[in-house]
Amino acid sequence: MKGLLLKELYGFYAIGKSLLLIPVVILGLFLLNGEGVTLSALFSILPPVVSLISIILATSSVNMDSASKWNSYAVTLPVSRRQIIQAKYLICIGAGCLIQILVLILRLAFSGGEGWAGILVEFLVTMGVQVIPVSVLFPLMIRFGPEKSRLVLALIFGLVGASLPLIGFNEGFTGLELGNGLLSSPTALAGGAAAVLAFLAVLLGLSYSLSVRFFCRQEL
Repeated sequence: MKGLLLKELYGFYAIGKSLLLIPVVILGLFLLNGEGVTLSALFSILPPVVSLISIILATSSVNMDSASKWNSYAVTLPVSRRQIIQAKYLICIGAGCLIQILVLILRLAFSGGEGWAGILVEFLVTMGVQVIPVSVLFPLMIRFGPEKSRLVLALIFGLVGASLPLIGFNEGFTGLELGNGLLSSPTALAGGAAAVLAFLAVLLGLSYSLSVRFFCRQEL
């Protein structure tokens, strides 16, 4: 399993320089939007950047395996097909989720408790932007291949790209306060957050199960 994880990381190293351009470009857009470069500002754009990179890593992983015929070789190794899929999910989604949680903890710590409700809502949104597209992409690309999934890929990248300014550049999240709807009380917010995270966990589990099933049925 360790070898599979390293294989995924080595593959992403080839596109690492391109990925580094993403936070640079988004930071530039942030500055053009008139926002100052503060620690809080950097924290606010990091979660959507991580979401976008996770989606790119997921598509790149399947594309590289398809182009190099890796799967035909991988099935001869002393690893199961389930483990091959596990490595992709752990690197592309698991690592991104851990970074999102770390950023959430740091934002709450540096904010001193001010605006915590908005920070939590933004965290839930960015987790959704990360988990939902990748959960949809992996089974589709494994079942139909990268070529036949291009239309869905373009649609997802378009939707995610359009959502980034609303997440990273919008002060509406950080300005949210307890008082109405989902934010009527800390208990209501905690319940809503738990429901969202549970939904994402179920969706991710379903996506993983479908990906394993499709991959196990492939003739390599």
